[in-house]
Amino acid sequence: MDAGSVPRERGCSRDTSMNAGRDWIAHHLKIFGCCAVGKDAPVILYRAAEADLGLASKALECGTTVVAVLPDKGFVRAFEATVDDSGAGSPAVLSADLAGPKPWRRLRTLHPHLRFNSAVGTSVVSDSDGAPVWLHRQMDNAASIIFVGTDLASDLVRYRQGDPEAASKRPTEPMWGFAGERPNYLFEGQLAGEGPRERHADWWCEVLADALARLCGETRLPMLPNGAQGAIVITGDDDQAGLDRYRQQRDALGSLPVTYFLHPLTRHTPGTLGELKSRGPVELGLHPDALEEPHKYASLFSEQAVWFKQLTGEDTRTVRNHGFLNDGYWEHAKPWNAHGVNGSSNLPGFDGRMLNGSLLPAKLLLDDKLTDHWSILTAIGDGVVFVHGWDDHQSADCILGLADDIRNSEVPGVIVVNLHPENIDKTRGMHRAVCKLVEDGFVPWTLSECFEWFERRPEQHAPGSEQGEAGPEQREPGPRPALFRPSSWPSIFRRRSA
Repeated sequence: MDAGSVPRERGCSRDTSMNAGRDWIAHHLKIFGCCAVGKDAPVILYRAAEADLGLASKALECGTTVVAVLPDKGFVRAFEATVDDSGAGSPAVLSADLAGPKPWRRLRTLHPHLRFNSAVGTSVVSDSDGAPVWLHRQMDNAASIIFVGTDLASDLVRYRQGDPEAASKRPTEPMWGFAGERPNYLFEGQLAGEGPRERHADWWCEVLADALARLCGETRLPMLPNGAQGAIVITGDDDQAGLDRYRQQRDALGSLPVTYFLHPLTRHTPGTLGELKSRGPVELGLHPDALEEPHKYASLFSEQAVWFKQLTGEDTRTVRNHGFLNDGYWEHAKPWNAHGVNGSSNLPGFDGRMLNGSLLPAKLLLDDKLTDHWSILTAIGDGVVFVHGWDDHQSADCILGLADDIRNSEVPGVIVVNLHPENIDKTRGMHRAVCKLVEDGFVPWTLSECFEWFERRPEQHAPGSEQGEAGPEQREPGPRPALFRPSSWPSIFRRRSA
């Protein structure tokens, strides 16, 4: 099968997908600590064709790495390799040949892929027959080219943003006990039969970043501050919680930062918000409510954004819809972008399910354009206590277990945990668990700090360098109540810290 027969995707349409696909892949490399822009960045060619040979050859002559995604036969032939067009169906499970036993060895593409034949080169990704699907070729001057035979850009769009075709099949039944459209249905078809914690999008990015560093000599910087294994973002949906509940939650979290999403009917006043901020680092975001009139979301959002600024004195920077309300294929992004909202966490993993295949933030790619809006999965919510009937140990173990998965994969991740202030009495275990992660070295962030760090990644320099600006600093947790001293943790936490 020739690259030209690969199906088109809404996220990367054939007419403009060369630029959009290139920018989308570069964006993810940047998230994974690789240089993605500037003179030292690899040259990324999406749907590389014979017409691109001059650009590729010039880059290689200068010692610059080239990544050729879905190259055509003529392009590949110029590098002493051929494309196997025997056909490869989708979805398909492939293997990362350099991953060893790590979880990201198992890769799954949702699109048809190519196979390469070459007497030279190193297989980076292979199929079940052992045939190279990604191939590394080193030139005589030591410069490298990587042929990527999977539609990496479209796979990342589908995993991270869901299937646009599913938007025509909206569910009508309530989910988690209450009505309203949730975004889950955009993802469930493509994830059917897969493990709930497979980070499909992250694994593809890790394979490319690893190959660039390992085989091509590209510099790769730590993905998180100080090389941390993970980060934690605690959010709290207001949902008209009592102000005493806020105080109890702040006592439980000590000095940890929290992003609170304020509902239009919040009980807070400017005075109580000032008091809330005095008790620890707090970011305020908007919790738009259009559950009763979802067709009026755009106008309601505008009204509520004005209300938010009047209450807080701030523009809306981050959002999560009340009830994780959804509108087809990312239609809510239009009012978000129109109002300059930086980011959202409107995808519910609920109990740690990797709904969008990622524990890392990324911008949205819509209508073949990379937006300025960042999205990240809410990996875990305190709804597990009510929907699953979990006790403190089970709900805490959900958080701690996901952190263990991150450590074992050796691919850093950001866990967003949503803890409603109103539910504090029934979620003490979850509050203790997030504090435990910070004690163990996870970076505590507000949601905006998380987005800011990854936005500024290219400005970071290798460890030991005195140049460059630092991103948001890793917070040093302040004094904690006795509840968070290791000797007073319940046995489940002491067991994990041993």
